[in-house]
Parts: sequence; structure tokens; C-alpha cells
Amino acid sequence: MFTEKTFAIIDTETLGGAASAHCPTYHCAGIALTKREEVSRINIVVIGNLLLDSAFYGKAKKEYYLNLLRDPATVLCYTEAEAKEIFSAWLTENNVSCACAHNSGFDFNKTFVSECVEGMEFIDTWQAFFETIGKYRKYNKFCCENGFVTKSGNIQMTAEVCYRFLSGDVSFVEEHTALSDCEIEAEILRAVWATHRKFERNIHKGDAPNRFQTVKARF
Repeated sequence: MFTEKTFAIIDTETLGGAASAHCPTYHCAGIALTKREEVSRINIVVIGNLLLDSAFYGKAKKEYYLNLLRDPATVLCYTEAEAKEIFSAWLTENNVSCACAHNSGFDFNKTFVSECVEGMEFIDTWQAFFETIGKYRKYNKFCCENGFVTKSGNIQMTAEVCYRFLSGDVSFVEEHTALSDCEIEAEILRAVWATHRKFERNIHKGDAPNRFQTVKARF
């Protein structure tokens, strides 16, 4: 019997930046999906780390997380060790064989998720988008017309800008909450699949210095 491959879109919200060797995670989410349909989703809050996040005490973010904590579908953990065990079990239960994230080098190297996906095939959706839709003239034009260009003259490919292009909503603002970010990254992956173009797997953004990963804006 044919069994469809299951992928997992993964996102984390953390304390500390990319310069840190390990970033404590306070929110981790995943969406398991095949190329045809969504299979499952998980939303984990690590309470011990959440309470250390100064941004949590801002009104908007605090309201979001208080509602999340009240949601019976949210998995509440007190430590990262507990979150790691639960997230690993979720990946196994859903037969996930490929982990996916936008700028996966952060989520899969700097957080507890690294141990959950160790040895697993992975897709960096930034890399996949770069090699497919990111090369389209239409995307380049979209970025130039809307000012989505870096100071060095490269078109942007953040998850937010990619989703603005795909949805047609130029004013879309990424929430930077794990499950909502997984939802837009799932749409990015589906759009990449729809191109039927090949792209590299098992490579993080920035891992290929011999073909430096930028696309110049063509005004």
C-alpha cells in the first residue's frame, strides 16, 4: 500500500537571538501535512520560559498568550525537556520524515527542536522559495514596486514578504507567534510544490557560499 510522505512545518519563538548558541524556547508549534492535506497540528507553550520573556508583559502579546493558555488544545509544559519529549512523540505519531522551517538553520540548530529532528531530512522554505518563486520576474517586480528590497539592493524573502506576494495582501504583518507562523510557512511550501520545480533539500539558508543566496532587485 502506498503511504504518502509526511512533512512537518515547525516554528519556534525564543529568548535570545541568532548569535546565541542555544535559545530557550517559550512557544513551539508544528503542522504535519502531506502534499494533499493537513494531518495534524500541535501548539506547545513552555511556561517557565514564557514568563522570562519581557515582551510577554506588553499588552498585546500578553493578551494573546493568556488566551492561548486558556485554550484546551494548547499543550502546556514547564520545562524544555518536557516540551522536547512531547514534540518528538508528535513527530513520531504522525510519521513525519521531513522537517521544514523558514530559515531552518535557526530553529533546527539553536533550539531544543534540533534534538527532535536530528538525522531527519529537512527543507528550508527560504531556500526552496529562493530556488523557485524567488527567481520569477513577477516576484522581483512585486518586491521592487512595494519597497521590499534590502539596503544592499537584494529582494527580500522573509516569510512575511513571501506570504504578502502569495496572498496578494501587501499589508500583511507576521504575528511572530509559532502556530500562525507555521500556517503561513505551510502556504509557502505548498506554493513551492505547485511550481513543480526542483530545489535543494538538507541545506540551510547561507549554507552554500559558493552561490551566495541573493537576488538583485531589477527596477
